[in-house]
Amino acid sequence: RDLALALRADALDLRELFERSGVTNEAATPKAFGDEDRMTLTLTERVGGDRAARAELDQRLDALRVALGKELGRRLSADEQYYSVHGPGAYLGLHMDERHESFKAEGFAETSRRSVSWLVYLNEKPRGGELRAYCRESSGACGNDEGNLQVGWLGAEPVFLDAYVRGADDEALYGLYTRGRRYVSEPFGADSASWRAARGDREDLDADAFHGALGRMIDAELRAAYASVEDRDGSRIVDVA
Repeated sequence: RDLALALRADALDLRELFERSGVTNEAATPKAFGDEDRMTLTLTERVGGDRAARAELDQRLDALRVALGKELGRRLSADEQYYSVHGPGAYLGLHMDERHESFKAEGFAETSRRSVSWLVYLNEKPRGGELRAYCRESSGACGNDEGNLQVGWLGAEPVFLDAYVRGADDEALYGLYTRGRRYVSEPFGADSASWRAARGDREDLDADAFHGALGRMIDAELRAAYASVEDRDGSRIVDVA
């Protein structure tokens, strides 16, 4: 509790450094939402304030990172930390923290992704900071498979995007598959005719358009049963806080 109070005081003291996040789940270009947008401050070594309190939080999160990495069987790194303030009426809509590692850079240049998000609420009163999750029943482990993130569902069966398919001349391609590497799409690349047709020759796809395009890559006989991970239909709403 003492640490939470210290972090709350630190955030309030730094309020003049906060900026509107402009983050949207619809496009790469920041948007101005006015009063409905949250205010954020990315915490770096250059930020003043109560560095001691933030260092203590770092130590606790680092212990959690190591323990969680052992449990998950992967190496985790702590790469981003920020304060976020939502004023009256401000919100962050339905979104995924990270869709797929391959979308961060061209080809295979970037292999990291955000796989764990940790929220620490610093509210003075219980009211506020509500978190709503959209959960689905799954026939097996979901979220990722051998480094490939889940992008959709076929009923209760998770669908993963394989970003490491290799074509002729070592061409970097993609493929959609379910458990057991049962592929439910043909291999496709950024310049494949099938992918251009699926995305309608659009270069900058927002989340809905991107997932719609992925759905059109699913084999025709399965396409009607496909739902993206950002589709609320079939989800069970869980109000976490």
